[in-house]
Amino acid sequence: MKWSTPTLLCCICLLVTAQQRPGSLTGKVTNERDELIVGASVTVTSTGAARQSTVTNAQGLYSFTALSPGKYTVRITANGFAVSEQAVDVEAGERRTHDVRLEIVLEAENVTIANGNDLNVDSANNADALRLQGKDLDVLPEDPEALAAALQALAGPAAGPEGATMVIDGLTANRVPPKESIREVRVNHNPFSAENDRVGLARVDIITRPGTDKLRGSTFFNFGDESLNSRNPFATHRAPFQVRHSGGSLSGPLIPKRLSFFSDLQYRSVDDNAVINATVLDPALSITPFRLTLVTPNRNFSISPRFDYQLNRNNSLVARYSYAQIKADNIGASDFSLPERAYNRSYSEQFLQLTESAVLSPTMITETRFQYVRSRALLNGNNSIPTVTVQESFISGGSQIGRAEAQENRWELQNSSTLTTGLHVLRFGVRLRGVSITDVSPQNFGGTIVFAGGMAPQLNNDNQIVLDANGNPVLAPITSLERYRRTLLFQGRSDMRTLGGGATHFSLATGNPEARVNQTDLGFFVQDEWRIRPNVSLTLGLRYERQTNISSNLNFAPRVFIAWSPRTGPNTTPKMVIRGGVGVFYDRLSERVALVAERFDGVNQTDFRVVDPAQLDLVRFSFDGVSNVPTAADLSGFASPQIVRRVADDFQAPTLVMAVVNFERQL
Repeated sequence: MKWSTPTLLCCICLLVTAQQRPGSLTGKVTNERDELIVGASVTVTSTGAARQSTVTNAQGLYSFTALSPGKYTVRITANGFAVSEQAVDVEAGERRTHDVRLEIVLEAENVTIANGNDLNVDSANNADALRLQGKDLDVLPEDPEALAAALQALAGPAAGPEGATMVIDGLTANRVPPKESIREVRVNHNPFSAENDRVGLARVDIITRPGTDKLRGSTFFNFGDESLNSRNPFATHRAPFQVRHSGGSLSGPLIPKRLSFFSDLQYRSVDDNAVINATVLDPALSITPFRLTLVTPNRNFSISPRFDYQLNRNNSLVARYSYAQIKADNIGASDFSLPERAYNRSYSEQFLQLTESAVLSPTMITETRFQYVRSRALLNGNNSIPTVTVQESFISGGSQIGRAEAQENRWELQNSSTLTTGLHVLRFGVRLRGVSITDVSPQNFGGTIVFAGGMAPQLNNDNQIVLDANGNPVLAPITSLERYRRTLLFQGRSDMRTLGGGATHFSLATGNPEARVNQTDLGFFVQDEWRIRPNVSLTLGLRYERQTNISSNLNFAPRVFIAWSPRTGPNTTPKMVIRGGVGVFYDRLSERVALVAERFDGVNQTDFRVVDPAQLDLVRFSFDGVSNVPTAADLSGFASPQIVRRVADDFQAPTLVMAVVNFERQL
């Protein structure tokens, strides 16, 4: 083959142009709970010091276009989060995606945290414990979910797989109360106490506000909208957005010196939005962008009254009730999911806490606590019609959520006593917990049909197969949307598959959507805190645990903790304390694991997955929906091998042995 000089120069120019085509960089910024971070500052800097900056939009997205090929440093900053700085390579013509997850931190210049005590060898006064009260609480977020994330970040990483432990007024909790009702927060106190079933590291104790002897109240109202927001680049107009957050508290006496109350109330309304950016076909089977901004309202209401009653000189009773309701609409419709797939969610929770404290003698006190929690979560979506997934283009049809409902009833009873005698502080107690769950989840009971790309014959403008010089079809890769288009165009014809049409696969679930589980656990402990000398303390503890749904019986957990401070004189305050401890801890088998084992036992539910063209090609697709979808009876011969989940008969509770040495120095 001969090349002329103009032709060769032209090819070289085209090659150089292709190599210098700019690239682009996009990504999503989220926090540790996979929540979007809006307004984060994103800066890209090239090796030649060229710099571009932007901020994340309402969907947590950022985008840079027309980037010259090369290496870049991506720096992302946001208030309340650690700075992220990573290196990224962008090639010519590449559309690079770089998602980033930021870690939550609290800025040291905005919050002062102190435990309020000098160093000493008491087991509960470890220097890495934190105590927040008064003005320290003001810097924490008002939103309960953001407040929970901030407290978990303060607690740090937990030992074991379950994460941070939340305890409210001495009782296990799943939901953080409103900030208005919090009097004090304690983090990481006494990590080796036998009273705790798990390591005290990453434990958050929340103490709520008691009633007051004088009538007091406060109120607040926050408002924000989209007035100062920029338009999402993937939306056709600036999306509506509004936040209304109001609430207040009231406390005072009901019976002077005997009965007082504290109550807080909050209402939070957020009209957020979701951006749908899909690609669909119009009635003429032409590819058409589909962009829509869908309003997603969220409503959150809570009320929490508390009553403190002095029964007599030695006995007191605290009663606290809380009710919370959360509603969210139009969930699930975003990105490629069309509006018809949206579903609604509601959640309500009620809990009652009773605490009775008794002074039995000048050296002994006891506390009895009881808690009952009832919650109900409801998801309401359409699963009567199948979902049609055209990969990387759009998702239509039902949400496959159906009417899913989860009801939980939890109760907890515990008693703990403290006896002080000489150089010893003896603690002992027992805890009994129970949970009952009824869960209904008709997931994918309507079925899901998937279209994927692949190789298929090229078609000309008349939708006829293009042949090569030898009369063979010219094959080329097609997108999932093109396969869907050819299915609409050629369905009913015997050569539809030859022309590149037809669904890729179909899945369907059927059976009993309901599963139930009941579980209880028992634990008791005894502990002796012995002040051997003024500068030496030794804590010895033993805990025993037992739960249903497993056969692990011998769960004894010994704990040892010692603290020593070099002393320079009989009346001097220690400047350094050395602490060391070792203990055995057990992880409970979650009731959720038992629930999954009940649901997927190989009998309650059956999954069907079909790839046979003879079955798939019976389905008819149109712009009005999908018809002639095979039922479970039609697919009896296509049942997938079941993955049976079962708790082993000889399952033993996972054991964690933890050892810690702390060196504490008062600066």
